[in-house]
Amino acid sequence: FHTALLTSLATRARPPYEEVLTHGFTLDGKGRKMSKSLGNTVAPQEIIKKFGAEILRLWVAAEDYREDVRISDEILNRLVEAYRRLRNTARFLISNLYDFNPSKDAVPVQALDEMDRWIMQRAQTVLGRCREAYDDYEFHVVYHTLNNFCSVDLSAQYLDIVKDRLYCEAARSQSRRAAQTTLYRLLDTLVHLMAPILSFTAEEIWRYMPDKEQRPQSVFLSSMPEPDPTLVDAPLEEKWDRIFRERGEVLKALEVTRSGGIIGHSLDSEVLIFSKTFTESILRRLAERNGKWLEDVLIVSQFDHAADTPAWLWELEEARQSGQDGRAAPVQHPDGRNGWAYYSKTLDSIIAVLKARGTKCERCWKYDPWVGKDADHPTVCARCAAVLTSGAAA
Repeated sequence: FHTALLTSLATRARPPYEEVLTHGFTLDGKGRKMSKSLGNTVAPQEIIKKFGAEILRLWVAAEDYREDVRISDEILNRLVEAYRRLRNTARFLISNLYDFNPSKDAVPVQALDEMDRWIMQRAQTVLGRCREAYDDYEFHVVYHTLNNFCSVDLSAQYLDIVKDRLYCEAARSQSRRAAQTTLYRLLDTLVHLMAPILSFTAEEIWRYMPDKEQRPQSVFLSSMPEPDPTLVDAPLEEKWDRIFRERGEVLKALEVTRSGGIIGHSLDSEVLIFSKTFTESILRRLAERNGKWLEDVLIVSQFDHAADTPAWLWELEEARQSGQDGRAAPVQHPDGRNGWAYYSKTLDSIIAVLKARGTKCERCWKYDPWVGKDADHPTVCARCAAVLTSGAAA
């Protein structure tokens, strides 16, 4: 490019191009230059044959080409896992839109659940960051942003929580339609952001999205969406960031209890939080506003809180007073239920996790003392019995 630059300046008094991208050498997994004598060269055709063209494209996008880049089977295998995560996220979104028609069933943004609006806000942040990265040719930023969004914001948080609404609420209920509206808009954003890098995968996803008649035949005939400023809500994002930080402390207590053999799935549990300072917690405010909603966010069957530590948690109260963050111990509730208790310095709270009260609903898997009281549906909870009785199950 330097020779072309000098020649053009001498003959036409201007550069022959508007922008120039330079890249480093391609090295093997140990950081050595590739050469035939070392036998460490890799032909693109070999990668395509073994891993597929999409993995080769993803490797090119994932590397910061301004530096020397490495390639090896180990590196490609890591990208295979990342690709599988992206693909499985899209598959989950599509599989839950089988009965959703965006032109008829979509719920207005203002009627969405607060958590739906939070994830759509996060998607706008991702969209803006990726568009800027594409404009700056920083394809590795696009890859890392999408990978993190799918693995953390979606898989570990939003999608895990929203499953109950998708699977167990009435098929045409506003709650389920709101969740589907959110999934559809998330999928539309993801498929457009994937398309320049994972072209074949994006086109495959596009073919399976609902409302085909209202969309161009190919994703490459549609426009890249612009961030929607009406969905940007900084206070909402800050609130949910705090919710998930505090939720992370409860998840630690659940994992301790799971390791102790008391529970399997988190829905097997009842969570009790004891702290005089818990009044400052956002989880407490959510619990007082809507306890069931908080149970859904934590993915547990029951939740309660109190200021005073009961006598059966005296060992953890000592840990709290001495600031032993992460201290855990087996406990027994006065009603005979076993569990584990965990002290969280972050919440300044003792989190007790016990086997949930009641019987497991065979439809939603939540434990509820009400199960068995409906003669027509004796194996399900009140919510599920109402859905089944109405004939509106998804």
